[in-house]
Amino acid sequence: MAERIATGRPEWCGSAFEEDLGALSVRAARAARADVVEETRETPPIVYLGLTEAAAGEAAALARANRRRGGVVAIVPAAAAGPTTSTRLECFPPDKRVELGELLAGQAPSVRAELADLAALFAEAERGARVVDRLVLSGHSGGWSIASNDGGIDFDAIRALARIFPHAAAGVRHIMISGCQTGYPQAAEEFRAAFPGLESFWAYDGTAPTAYAPADMVRWAALTGRGAASVDPAAAPSSRVDRDRNGVPDYAVATWNLKDGYQTLRGAESLARAEERVNELSFVYEHYARGNEAVRASAPADGALTRYYQAVQVLVNRSDLAPGRRLELVGTLRQVLGWRHPELPFAD
Repeated sequence: MAERIATGRPEWCGSAFEEDLGALSVRAARAARADVVEETRETPPIVYLGLTEAAAGEAAALARANRRRGGVVAIVPAAAAGPTTSTRLECFPPDKRVELGELLAGQAPSVRAELADLAALFAEAERGARVVDRLVLSGHSGGWSIASNDGGIDFDAIRALARIFPHAAAGVRHIMISGCQTGYPQAAEEFRAAFPGLESFWAYDGTAPTAYAPADMVRWAALTGRGAASVDPAAAPSSRVDRDRNGVPDYAVATWNLKDGYQTLRGAESLARAEERVNELSFVYEHYARGNEAVRASAPADGALTRYYQAVQVLVNRSDLAPGRRLELVGTLRQVLGWRHPELPFAD
């Protein structure tokens, strides 16, 4: 459930709807001792949607850093039961209700409230009552969603919101995704197509940081808050720690922006070499595929399996990979992800 500010009215309709949206979900950030600044027309707040237990802390860090540039509107899971207001479809414009209702019905029950909260903000932006120009999505990821331990929101659902509310989507200029395997060129292109006014995109073409996530978000907020045309992956605090023997950071930020195009800290390689790396490590996959539950219990801590998973991710996200091969590898990715993170729902 998303935590929201209650105004004493039971529904989000009419003036109550607008008032509740104005304070939407900042309560969790305040509970984390953040200084949250209310929106002004000159400095619209960052919109943050996070699904993990780290969400409130990340929102708090963003709010402190962005306190003089509009603050943060945070949509986070509720830490405990408390007063809430229900999102009702009849509070949305009549021409949006059917499509939005179908979209929400297709989501896991555990994340419908969070997606509905984001839709409510987009609805306000669609009619010109709010500006949503910077968006952060945070959660566990295999590259196609953000998730908690209970359910996930597919990126297709985020892009579907953009189709439902095209004027709101056109106003989004900067997107950050704090989730593993979310920063490959194809992902950047898909978000650019859904959000035509996009000027920059920041994500991760490998493991996303947990401990360093707030620092990366603060840096991203500073860059985009100044209207910087260039968002450089080397600027991320996480890019300066824990590099492998080839000098590639464990936390590999990848970005796209209007000035520089797509940038990654990983070196370029041919399709043939990417296939070779997967084949060289395929014995690891075979070990677990043939193994029983006792064998697979060691998967989460197996560095070789992690390297195989990363190699497959790099290959499957290449634009020059044959569609049939990509389909085969997506199935492999989901299986390996299930072995590595059996507690997460998107591995199914």
